[in-house]
Amino acid sequence: MSEYSSRSRSSSRSRSSRSRSSSPENCPQSIRNGYIIKNRSGFSSKISYIWSINNFFEHTDMIFSPMITFEDGDRCELELHPNGISSDVKDYVSVVFRRYKRRILCESYWRYCCSIMTYTFEDADDDSVYISFDKEKDTSCIPKFIKRKDLEAKILGSLEIKIDIKKYADSPRPRSGCFELSKDFSTALSDMMFSDFTIVCGEEKFDCHAFVLAARSPVFKGMLNSNFKERINMELKIDTVTPEILKAMLNFIYTGKIGSEILRYHAVELLKAADLYQLNGLKELCGYELCNMHISDSEALKYLIIGEIYNEKNLLDECMRMVVKDVKSFSKSQEWEELAAKHPSLMVKITQSLAEYIEDIK
Repeated sequence: MSEYSSRSRSSSRSRSSRSRSSSPENCPQSIRNGYIIKNRSGFSSKISYIWSINNFFEHTDMIFSPMITFEDGDRCELELHPNGISSDVKDYVSVVFRRYKRRILCESYWRYCCSIMTYTFEDADDDSVYISFDKEKDTSCIPKFIKRKDLEAKILGSLEIKIDIKKYADSPRPRSGCFELSKDFSTALSDMMFSDFTIVCGEEKFDCHAFVLAARSPVFKGMLNSNFKERINMELKIDTVTPEILKAMLNFIYTGKIGSEILRYHAVELLKAADLYQLNGLKELCGYELCNMHISDSEALKYLIIGEIYNEKNLLDECMRMVVKDVKSFSKSQEWEELAAKHPSLMVKITQSLAEYIEDIK
């Protein structure tokens, strides 16, 4: 395992102070022009990060940086290949930058710069240092970041890489009254105005509107569009969730929103309810919240199974990434044996993902 330390500094759009080494006005003109995205509203957040790797030249396998997290939950990491990412660039050190966006529908443009602390900007090749992302791309590779022999002449043992990451967001767009609509429907739910359907959960009753339930949930739509007793009596008894979870789920059905506190502490229960009533938007929110909890290695297989059972792609992909990166360690655990016995189809997916990962790094 690599030994490394890190120092990070994040700043918001309102801050104007910058370190001299990363300031665009102190870069050569060609780099400065590449550093700024024109016709944008400016960067919304920035992180400057220093990644230190001890005994760098003793490493032969790829090295992963710690996960870097923005305030809005977006994350990224750097992947270093000491002997190149493929055989045709074996004389170079390669860099792969990966980002994990919390909100996949949010349009943002990322730009990152990698530099070696002992180097000046003039020492680096412009095209191989400044890399930008558009909203459709989440991985970027610099196969020829620096020649290994040049690096050996510059550093002694330890390597420090400075990473500057900027996120540029589009200007806010009008929401066409979505906020007011959500607010009005929330009022309709709380006031029970013109309600015509009742859900009984435990000792509590929730008065609702049948057309809202049917419009938002295919399960409710099927139930209300049939001769089931729920349609005849206009009442439904639910014992698969608690009243607290049902209340939060109804709030999402009416407003498209979910309370941050209940999402933080009951994301798994909400995910189960969302899957049961086919509320895909709520499933996505739960998946992102679970991913943003910074799942530990000891929990990765547990949440991988949850993501598979409830078909939540974001959670499944995040845990799959963790497992594939360190499959040797996971394969020695008791949880791995249980997974193989109870979820053979998931083991097939792990094998496929591992094969794709190996192919990508060749």
